[in-house]
Amino acid sequence: MRKEIRQIRLHRKAYDFLVDCAYYYHAKSLLDKSLFFCQKAADFATFNYCGFYAEGRLEVLLAKISNRQTQPDQLPKAVGEKLRVLHYATHVYAVGGHTRLIENWITNDAGNHHDLVLANYEEPVPDFITAALALVQGQLLRLTGESPLEQARYLALLKEQYDVVVLHHHPNDLLPALAFSADGGTPVAVMNHGDHRYWLGAGICDVLVEIRDNLIVPDRLHRQVNELCLLPIPVAARRLTTPQYTASRLALDIKEEDVMLLSIGASYKYEPIDDRNFFLDICSMLDQDERAKMFVVGIAPDTEIARAYRHPRLTFVAPTRELDVFRNACDVYVEGYPFSSFTAYLEVARLGKPVQRMYNAPLLNRYELTDYPNPVQYPADLKEWKRDLQRLIKEPDARKIQGQAEKHNLALHDVSNWQAYVGNFYNMLPRLKHQFKRLKKEKSFLDENDIYLYKMQPVFNVGIIPYHFYGLSFTLKCKLFARDIVNIITTDKMIFKDIVWFLFKSSKLADVGNL
Repeated sequence: MRKEIRQIRLHRKAYDFLVDCAYYYHAKSLLDKSLFFCQKAADFATFNYCGFYAEGRLEVLLAKISNRQTQPDQLPKAVGEKLRVLHYATHVYAVGGHTRLIENWITNDAGNHHDLVLANYEEPVPDFITAALALVQGQLLRLTGESPLEQARYLALLKEQYDVVVLHHHPNDLLPALAFSADGGTPVAVMNHGDHRYWLGAGICDVLVEIRDNLIVPDRLHRQVNELCLLPIPVAARRLTTPQYTASRLALDIKEEDVMLLSIGASYKYEPIDDRNFFLDICSMLDQDERAKMFVVGIAPDTEIARAYRHPRLTFVAPTRELDVFRNACDVYVEGYPFSSFTAYLEVARLGKPVQRMYNAPLLNRYELTDYPNPVQYPADLKEWKRDLQRLIKEPDARKIQGQAEKHNLALHDVSNWQAYVGNFYNMLPRLKHQFKRLKKEKSFLDENDIYLYKMQPVFNVGIIPYHFYGLSFTLKCKLFARDIVNIITTDKMIFKDIVWFLFKSSKLADVGNL
């Protein structure tokens, strides 16, 4: 058996153990402790591939916890010609494609009413989100309540004031699953911005909004969601003039004869996997042609990865929203790997710039739409990747031809086309009624795409201190050691004497009232 499969199965055992702990405390009516382990299970599955993309036992338990609470009284829904759309987000960020999807939905659909509710009450909000809401006279709402159950109750009450709720939540966010476990009322959609990984909430999802249609078929299986629709990432059309191109290159000290290569992404997206090492490969390419200059935006020059790959024609730029100067100046966009940044390269391709995509890309790293007029080219291997990139560096005509093909494809992402897609989504709503679904237990997904996801995720220990296990049953305590999972969910090391004390004596010190 491959070592990766053994590790994935170990991850599944650890996840199942954490869910078992949550059920144990739920049976004892210790809801705070049960929710603690629910959160740890969701955290673990989010950052350690466990062989699934949706999982039902945890969602059923969250529904049980929620249903033990008094359901909120429903307020009358506002009536008007405009659709009322509530967007929910766990967090919003100044940089990154996830928050941009929220901004673009609101600004490109200004004919309807949009509000945004955030889980984190004190989190700062980027100016562009505030401006988008102001454009549609929408509100920025914050969840009230001191506990997750109080916040979920408020969110459930809020839901019925709208025609649809769109979740832009983080994979390990418990609140939507707690808030929307009751059947009936306003439908709930999930914006599948984390389409490559596990996320919590498939059981409460009435319609899954996909940003690429090459994952629709797999997601029917992975998420057990029947209603899906396509809503491509919107990319506004923008004409790049020769003076803009020249001025941007001057600002970046790029000579006329230089060929500027650009890649945009956070540092974790470039961390090597096996023999896939973006910076090693790009430095090799830079050595072969002195005309090539590489800019990587999203990684500060003083970070470890930037210091590890120094080259006189490789420039690292800290994360910034001021990207136009780099987009305008570049000649070729080079997709980073092993993990792609779709929004980043789509916005450059819309300008008519060629894109050098990663080689031998797994499904989770391919962005393709069936309706593209031109095929999307992914090199088969590193040798082909180098050959294609060398050609784009050396041949202006090749850059022009490929850039025009990219531009024609990206016309599908224009606002007018995007509005047609979102109209199709809204047309689905009248026939949808919210319903909680019990997910079937599926066999583990262990093909090459799944193995790649496992490799992309660094080992993440949820760091539970042993004290939190003191109150468990003797059987569960034994499972912690018998299944060899103790070392991947707790940072404390136990010798034999500690284990004996833990199994037979620790329950006397368990504080059953508080965690």
